[in-house]
Amino acid sequence: MPRHQHEHDARHAHRDALQRPPSWWHQRRAGAGPHRSIVEQVCMLKRQGKEVLLVTSGAVGIGRKRLNKQILLSASLPTHVQGNQQMLALEKKKGAMAAAGQIGLISLYETLFSLYDVACSQVLVTASDFKTAQNRANMRDTMLNLLELDVVPIVNENDAVSASPDGTVFTDNDSLTALVGGEIEAGLLMLLTDVEGLYNKPPSQPGAKIISVFRPENSDFKIGEKSSVGRGGMGAKIDAAQSAISQGVNAVVIASGMMYGVVGSIMKGSSLGTLFVANPGVESPDSMSVEEMATAAREGCHQLQALSSEERANILFCIADELKKNSKTILNANRKDLLAAQKSSIDEGLLARLKLSEEKLETLADGIRCIAEAEEPIGRMLKRTELASGLVLHQETASIGVLLVIFESRLVLHKIIVNAVEEATNGKVKKDVIGLVPSREEISNLLRLGDVIGRSTTERAGSEKSLEILSSIASGWFWGLPP
Repeated sequence: MPRHQHEHDARHAHRDALQRPPSWWHQRRAGAGPHRSIVEQVCMLKRQGKEVLLVTSGAVGIGRKRLNKQILLSASLPTHVQGNQQMLALEKKKGAMAAAGQIGLISLYETLFSLYDVACSQVLVTASDFKTAQNRANMRDTMLNLLELDVVPIVNENDAVSASPDGTVFTDNDSLTALVGGEIEAGLLMLLTDVEGLYNKPPSQPGAKIISVFRPENSDFKIGEKSSVGRGGMGAKIDAAQSAISQGVNAVVIASGMMYGVVGSIMKGSSLGTLFVANPGVESPDSMSVEEMATAAREGCHQLQALSSEERANILFCIADELKKNSKTILNANRKDLLAAQKSSIDEGLLARLKLSEEKLETLADGIRCIAEAEEPIGRMLKRTELASGLVLHQETASIGVLLVIFESRLVLHKIIVNAVEEATNGKVKKDVIGLVPSREEISNLLRLGDVIGRSTTERAGSEKSLEILSSIASGWFWGLPP
């Protein structure tokens, strides 16, 4: 089943749980920017009437910095010169670091949420809170009461009492998020990390692709090395996502928390990251990801170039004939589009562009025939220069290549045209030579496929800046974190 058929699980989720990437606390120049970004997006969801719970970590990291500073301030000069053994021994004192860091962690979140007049609270949990039914019920009631009171619960493991001297704990933050999401019966759980989703192989390897919808029966992926920070890794996130689904969470998305606006994009139905659902269904052979569409279009481009001028002209004649032959089907579909557009109060100018008629279709077919009857535009000599004896430079016209065209969606027209292409070439050119991107968010995903479209777009369009501009228009956000 294509991913877009599952997107209602995200768009209609009333109660959401988010996990912040643990690596943020270890990025020296990250500052409060990434955390402000997540807080801003959480507040945006609350303005839309959503209930949001945030699972975080970082108390140990903050506490380490605080205690290191305290040790330096209290140490004597000889201790500084000889080396401070207290700082070396600090790594074994996880509980002390967590206790010192909790106040800084919640203070940061309280300050950021207060900028949006949103109340937040701290909920510290340990392994024992999940071991008995009574403790689970108490914890669940506390979090649900906070959500009911329009407060954002910030859940964190209480490392001050759960961390042992060797640093082992009852679980990682991913499984904690899954447990909490199941307890509050979250509709959507987002595991935000520092990579863009689950890849079929380690993302550092060539040809690595993001798996859009996770299917348990598909074992075509490898888990790479875990991050140097945090206790989980992609394997832990997969286990946590499946655990959350088994506990009743409708959908889980693993996506990059480093992309600004990622939470809002996922809530709008964007295909960012990797989606986990209870019944992903069997992957249809007819369904194609945007990456597969882009690859098929490039292959189709080569197939078209291999045809003769007469064969390419025959394709255009066939398309024109099919448009005329199927005019009633096209117009019936267009009437449904117009009714839907009128109900959504679309602009009159756009509505006029969307409207088709017999005259418009006839004009379109005549225009296509004129192109077919015109002189072959490819391979025409434009310039011939003799550079030296026996060395002649020819400048000839060539095909543009693969184009991205933004236009009003006409599904019936697309089907008629691609069928005509395959029929006119007796299968030499497949119907997927023309792909139809289903949504605005998918355009954003398409433009991020630098290994598929980057080379041809950059060479022919001039610079990568055009990709950035198109990407920002398609997604509604500029990539990167806000200042």
